[in-house]
Amino acid sequence: LRGRAAYRLGDLTAAAAAFDEALAAASAPADRFAAAVQRARVAEMLGDFRAALGFWDAARAAAPREVEGWDGGARVRAVLGRGGEAAAMLARCPAAVQRVAGPRLAAFLLAHGDATHARAVLARLPWRLPAARTLAIAVLVREGELPAARAAAAEVLADSRAGPWRDMVVGLLPPPAAGGPVAPTSDPVRLARLAAERGPRAAAGALAAALAGDPAWVRLLAGAPSEPTAWAGPAHTLAAAGLERDAAALYAATFPAATPNDLAWSAERLAAWGNRPAALAAGERLWDRLGSPPAALLPPPLQRLILVPDLAGPCREAARAAAVPAAWLVGIVRQESRFDEEAVSAAGAIGVAQMVPEAARRLGAAPDDLKDSNLALRLAAREVARLTARFGPRLAVVAAAYNAGDRVVATWLAELGGDPGDAVFAAAVPYRETAGYVLAVCEGAELAGYLDDETAVGAR
Repeated sequence: LRGRAAYRLGDLTAAAAAFDEALAAASAPADRFAAAVQRARVAEMLGDFRAALGFWDAARAAAPREVEGWDGGARVRAVLGRGGEAAAMLARCPAAVQRVAGPRLAAFLLAHGDATHARAVLARLPWRLPAARTLAIAVLVREGELPAARAAAAEVLADSRAGPWRDMVVGLLPPPAAGGPVAPTSDPVRLARLAAERGPRAAAGALAAALAGDPAWVRLLAGAPSEPTAWAGPAHTLAAAGLERDAAALYAATFPAATPNDLAWSAERLAAWGNRPAALAAGERLWDRLGSPPAALLPPPLQRLILVPDLAGPCREAARAAAVPAAWLVGIVRQESRFDEEAVSAAGAIGVAQMVPEAARRLGAAPDDLKDSNLALRLAAREVARLTARFGPRLAVVAAAYNAGDRVVATWLAELGGDPGDAVFAAAVPYRETAGYVLAVCEGAELAGYLDDETAVGAR
């Protein structure tokens, strides 16, 4: 407990001493494992990688079926230039551990220019793992095998099971040469091939053209959704009586959802009437009706229907004041709270941006200010601006720091030898929660891309 307290306060020397004591006193394997993991992390943050390696190996010996010891030991070996040893070590670990630690090690090896051992690690992993498939594409791109990279990317982009990794794949591919007109299509495989060969804008244009010929979608792309004629029930009764916010709060689940127009209208009304999480859910169900193509392949009119302006607009105002991309802030808020102004986490994070009281104080605000949605968004935008100033304009890195803290992210970047790009960085993140967070934030930012496009047009 003393070690954890010192760690939270940033006193790494005191934390190291406390964890050393805990490790020396531990008799049960679980206690030795916990102390060794914490001590290894502190050693990494202090830059003492040889000591960190010893502690990670101690963690692995105490709990050989847990991920952390294998993962940390392999990563630090890669940092120390012992990539072959790291790859051989991971080949001996349990299969369940290998599925988690393998992509992380491959990402570290790739960041250090060791494509040979990265390939060897990836070859041992189940091919269905989205992170492994993404890193394999990164290897192909770095080695100049662009036709193979585009073919592999098309397979991932067409596979909805790859989730937000698909947007990372889009970012790996170099810009294609300009081409001629594209044929309209909403077929996932054709869209994926088009995105891989001609880029995401070409795919988005093909999807928009296809939907413009679909009676269920054409009116939505041309303008606002219309009120469903069959809407009835208690929500309708309350809204007709001028109690729209009550309708949205009490009966969100009964809002129309039978057609794309129904879902688009429900998302718009739920956001306008104050139930932002339900509005987001309705918009995402609309996305599902399309087969959930990668967010990067959605044309702006569809992005506006999925993530409606009343939902994302307050983020745009806060982002403009802090001079950060509005889409970044939307991506963070979507993942932090799903736009729920009343959200409170078990860790004590408060409000729509899920900031902890210590962060509010650091930004010159009181913890109670986090309950004010507009103020909380302004504070979050300032935090994003601060992190961008420290780490540069890389959303994946900024998102990781928003979630896990500056110091640990600075350590990861140092171990990686700098920023290796969003996809490799996301795969390398050794905290499972933070890795998932980074992917979700980047996906949300793609969904909100229309906000920054509109801001740029307005500025011109």
